Parts: sequence; structure tokens; C-alpha cells
Amino acid sequence: MRMDSRSIFQQIKNYFDTENKEYFKHPNTYDGISMHLEPNILTSMEHFDLTGFHCDCKDFQNQGVCKHWVAMDLYFRSLPQAIQECIGKASHKPSFASQLIPTLPSDELQDKLVEEKAVAPSLALHGQVEIRNHSLAWTLKLQVEQASRAYVIKDIAHFIFLIFQEENYFVSQKIGPIRLSLNQFNQASQNLLLYIKKYFIDRNEHSYFNFSYGISPRDCGCYLETPVSYLNDLVPLFQALDVFQYVTSKAEYPLIFLDDSPFIPEEEIFKVVKSNNHYEIINTACFGFIIKEKLWIRHNHFHIIKEEHRYFLDKLATWIYHYQESSPLIFSQENKAELMQICNIISNYVPISLPDELQIHDFIPTFAFSKTRNEIALNMVWSFGENQVHSKQDLLTLPYTYQASKARKIYHQLLSAGFKEEFHSLSKIKIVDFFLKELPSFRTLGQVQLDESLEKLLVEDPAVIDIFDDEGFLSVQFDFSMISEDEVEKAIQALWNQENHYQTKQGKVLVFDDESLKVAQSLQDLRAKFSDGKIKMHKSRAFSLSETFKDNEHVNFSRDFKKMAYDLTHPEEFDIKPYEVKTKLRSYQKEGVKWLSMLDHYHFGGILADDMGLGKTLQTITLLEANLKPDQKALILAPASLLYNWKEEFRKFVPHKQVEVAYGSKTERIKQIEKSATITITSYPSFRSDLEHYQKQSYDYLILDEAQMIKNSQTKTAQALREFDVKICYALSGTPIENRLEEIWSIFQIVLPGLLPSKKEFSKLSPQLVAKLI
Repeated sequence: MRMDSRSIFQQIKNYFDTENKEYFKHPNTYDGISMHLEPNILTSMEHFDLTGFHCDCKDFQNQGVCKHWVAMDLYFRSLPQAIQECIGKASHKPSFASQLIPTLPSDELQDKLVEEKAVAPSLALHGQVEIRNHSLAWTLKLQVEQASRAYVIKDIAHFIFLIFQEENYFVSQKIGPIRLSLNQFNQASQNLLLYIKKYFIDRNEHSYFNFSYGISPRDCGCYLETPVSYLNDLVPLFQALDVFQYVTSKAEYPLIFLDDSPFIPEEEIFKVVKSNNHYEIINTACFGFIIKEKLWIRHNHFHIIKEEHRYFLDKLATWIYHYQESSPLIFSQENKAELMQICNIISNYVPISLPDELQIHDFIPTFAFSKTRNEIALNMVWSFGENQVHSKQDLLTLPYTYQASKARKIYHQLLSAGFKEEFHSLSKIKIVDFFLKELPSFRTLGQVQLDESLEKLLVEDPAVIDIFDDEGFLSVQFDFSMISEDEVEKAIQALWNQENHYQTKQGKVLVFDDESLKVAQSLQDLRAKFSDGKIKMHKSRAFSLSETFKDNEHVNFSRDFKKMAYDLTHPEEFDIKPYEVKTKLRSYQKEGVKWLSMLDHYHFGGILADDMGLGKTLQTITLLEANLKPDQKALILAPASLLYNWKEEFRKFVPHKQVEVAYGSKTERIKQIEKSATITITSYPSFRSDLEHYQKQSYDYLILDEAQMIKNSQTKTAQALREFDVKICYALSGTPIENRLEEIWSIFQIVLPGLLPSKKEFSKLSPQLVAKLI
């Protein structure tokens, strides 16, 4: 039971403030006031349920207790014991089950609900659209099953709200209220309701739509006014309803056609007629009307206007309805091109009748260029099939019209190249500018002819590019056979500098096409160097080079280059030399040995980056066993803790190899170095200390175990290794890059010096380009 505890509290407080203060006193106080209560107040309290106390003040709502609750509690405690017991009995709260049972519906009520459900009305929507206030205005009607007519929904937004709240909606005096729910409507109606709710109610974008008033003030929101952009969605949804119509002042249409192409009306709308020496556009039938420059409506055909035509068609509609009689659309012979432009726009939407002489014919222009002493001469011809036009005067005598837009592009190009808007003209444009800037544009417009003098000056044939192995490097050679040999180097330099041409001493213009410029740029990306007229690059670039130019028909690879590129991409097929190792290698270890042997064959260093435990030591021992010649030596650097592990591995797998560990005191290490063993093993710090002694020896192979120890290029060990002269170097590391990309640079400066750019340039490279380089 909800009690007006605040009024009780006020009664208590008022009574205390006025009279009978001495009749009853309570020792407790609240809010600074002693509570003095008169027993006659009790008569109205004897049947209140104190256990159901509830207060709607903020304190009680937030904390479950308030000063009103305290007043009630003090009041109850101040009552005589007999009255407290009486109220306690009255306020005894029954069990929840005893309260729940009486709420169960009776059999009669359940039967009534079943009966009502059986006769629940089946509902459907009817739709209508009209043009109102220059906008599309949609209305809905509610059709109740067995009702003789549909009823206009006077507030669409509220109606949809009631549906989704499943509340009652008053239909009419005859039908009365009905309870609404979405599943009472047929599927087409549900689809429309869900769309309107999603896009026009839930979004609440009032700047894009409006539920507007009807003629009567009672029709508050009976129109849904929408922008044109919703048309493609709403038309199919409305037309799927059982009843739909588009209503105008003159007709009613059951369908709307959304035209993506010009529609064909039954009667002619526009035609062009010739009178004396001019042409006139005449509106011969209903034009329709345009809504907000975006939608052209004629009968029940709706056409969304292209943005570039909106202003024009809106002006045309204004002319039709306001100025057609007083200001006819008349064009002279000289304005025939502009007339045809207007006709072309109109024909995008409705057919327009033209006389034969205004039928548009395409043409092919031919630009014939010749060279005079200081100028370039142009003779232009437009070919209309068998008819040829040699002057502007000839255009006026054509029995048809020509494409005005195409003609405008040609005239614009003539002016750009320094010519006049004539069929015969001269230009003082520089020969280089003509060849590079203007000639390509003329070629896009039509056919181009150059006389012999101009043809001799223009060299457009792409260079043939040869790539071959040249003394440990890859050489790239451009074949510019069309110019003298003494200028080839300068031409390559211009191409290397990404210039789009080179002009010879004789005035010839060598034009570098996009493909040649791309080749030059790709070579630079792959770290090729241009010096003394030659382009060279590291042999390790063979794979990247072959991949970059594999589809370029102007690039030729030598046979040796093709073999090397194939081996780099298929190391598993490389034939290795026989070897004697006292163990059986696993398949992946054999592939590792093949890969290392292939690199050795082409004098490449490399990094073996297998994970820990996969046998990098065994693969390296097998490589040396297979490829180390009797007069060759190898130096292995490893952490001090692994030196004798290496020696033991050699003893186990290739016991016939002479192996020495250079470790201990300086004197001992030098003695071991001077033994010139086939295999010498030492630590990184020892190598740094004994560098001058190792340099006196001649080593063919350098093996760097746990190569991440030299990831810092600034350390003395890394610097010493860069100074050390050795033919081939291999690095072994499970983690060649631990933290930063620069770490791989330090290792490659020792393994393959010259492969990567300087450290400063390397730091600017993207990870993708670094991956391509290595």
C-alpha cells in the first residue's frame, strides 16, 4: 500500500508547532524537533499497511529511507501498545503465493481472450503519393479485414509508434479501437513499416523528411514528405501494397515507372523545325514538371535528372510554362552547334524530332604536320565517310550536323599548340615542346601525319635493354642504335635522371616512353649504379631483376643470367658436389646445404636463419666438406661457450678435417693461428684482438655463428669484420632481427657488402622495399 507519508509527517509537525504539546512526549527527535503526537490522529492510521511503506521523494528513491519514513517510524513507536498490536495485525503481509493466486484469470476471461484472438483483425496498408509543395508526399490508409473501406492514417509517426508498442489505435466510430502489432499486417505492409521506422523515425533526421499536416488540423502528420534520394527504395515498397496509386489533378496511376533511360511517350514532346535561315525548338505536348531541379515527372514516369543537366532543364521548364509564346527558342545557322548541344541534353530524357539536316554525324580528323624553317604548319581534314571537310565554310554546307563537343576539343587543342582555330594554320612552337606535349594530344583526337623532315627529327622507338653477367656484376646496357654512338652515354644519363627526352646535336629528339622511364627507375630502386656510361649492380639482384622485367618484351637476359636467376629461385634443384659426412641429413637440412652451395657457386654470401635446434652447425659443416678445396681454409667465429662444441661436431661428422681452436692467451692464440689449419675456430673478442694476424692468413670462407652478436654496426667487432678480407661469408642466426630493422643492415654489410645502401639511406626504406632488396 502506497502511503502519503509526507502529509502525515506534516500533520505531526504542524500539531507539535500549535497545541497539546504536553499530552504526549517522545524522547526521540528528528530534524531538530521533538515529536509530540496527539492520539486522535491515530484514528486515520489504524488500517494503514506500514510494511508496504513507499515514498516518492528523491531521498527514498535513491537510498530507501527518508525523513518521512523516520516520522512514520517515530509515530508508530509512540502509540499505545494495544494500538500498535492492532495496526500490526492489519499490516501483516500475506505470503506471496496467497497474493498471486487471486490474480490468475478466470475461465470466463480466458475464453473471452481466446475468442478475441480468433477474431483479431487482419490488417493491410494502402499507399498513395502525390506532389505537394514541390515535394513527394506519401500517405497511408489502414484496411481492416471485412471493413468496407480503408481509413486514412492521420498521424503516420504515432501510428507506427503504437504498432511497435502494441497499443490500441482508434480506427473509426464504427470499428472502434483495435490493438496493433506488426505481425497483424501482411508482409508487404510490414516491409514498408519497418523501412519508415528505420529511416524516418529512428534516425529522426528532420532535415531530410517531414511528417506534415493535411488540410484539416486533425490530420497531424498524415503526409510523409521525402527527398528524391529515397525514391528508388520507396516506390517498390509502396507498389508492393495491395492498393497503390500516384494521384495528380488530372489522373490516377496504379504504377510509377523509374526510368534509367529516355522513355518513349505516345505523343511527340519536342521537335525542331526549320524556317527560312533559322531553326526553332517547339514544345508539342505535355512536358511534365520538375521537382527541386532533381526529378522530372511526366505522367507516371519519374526520371532522376543528372546533376550536370539540372539547371538547364529547370530553365527549360520555366520557358515552357512562362515564356514559350512570348520568347520562342530560335537558333541561326551559325548557332547550329549550340542547338544540337541542347537537343542532345533533351534526348537524354525524351525523344526529340530533328530534320535530316540536323542529324548528328561523327567524323575522323586528320592532322598533317610539316616543318618550315622556323614554324610547324598544319593542314586539317575532317572525314565524314565519303565527304571530306577542308574548311569552316565547308561545314556550313553539310547536309547534316557534326559533333559539336568533339569540334570544341579540336579547336581547344589547336590553340594550345599555338595554331589558330582554322583548318590551315602555322605555329612557332618549339620542336621539343611540340613532340613531347602537343603531338600526343593530337593523336588522342584523330589521325596524325608527319612529313619527312619531322619524322627524321622524332625518335620514338623504345630502347632495347640487355642484361648480362659481367665480371662478378650484372651489367645493363641500353641499345640506342638510332643515335650516334658518341651520344649514347648522354642519352642514358638523361634517361637515368628521369628526363622524358634527349635532344641530339643534330636536333633529333629522342623521346623516352613511360616503359623506358620505369625501367630506369626500377634499376635505381634495386641499387644499380651508373658510372662511365655503364649501369652495374650486385649479382645478388638477379632474382629481383628477373621478376621486375619478366614481362617486358624490350628487356633481354643473357643465358648465364637466366640460369643464375633460375637457381636463385629454385635452390632445391641445384646439383651439389659429393660429400662425406658421418650422419644422415634430414630433408630440410639437405635443402639448406643446396641453398648454401648454390650461393657459393655464384660467390654470394648469405644468412642461414633456421630456428634453434634445426642443425645450422651440421649444414655448415656439410657445406665446407662439399665445397672446400684442399688448398682453401675457413674461419669460424662463435661465442666462447660454443668453440669446443664446434670442434666436437667436426670430429663427429668429418673427422678427417684439420680443425684448430684459437683460444687462450694471446701467445697461444697466435701459435694456433699460424698453424694455418683447414678450419680455425675462435671467439668474436679474440678475433678482434688478433685481427692483424688473421689478415696475414688467406681465408676463403668466413662463418659467423650467432651473428646477432654483430647486430650493432658501431661495435669494434663489427668494424673489424668489415675490414677483414675474405671471399665468401655466411652468417648463422635464429634471430637475425631482434628489435630493429637496422640490425639486418649491420650483418649484410659483412655478409654481402654493397648490397644495401648506406645506413642513413637504409633507415628511410620501407620494410617492403628492404624485403625486396634482400
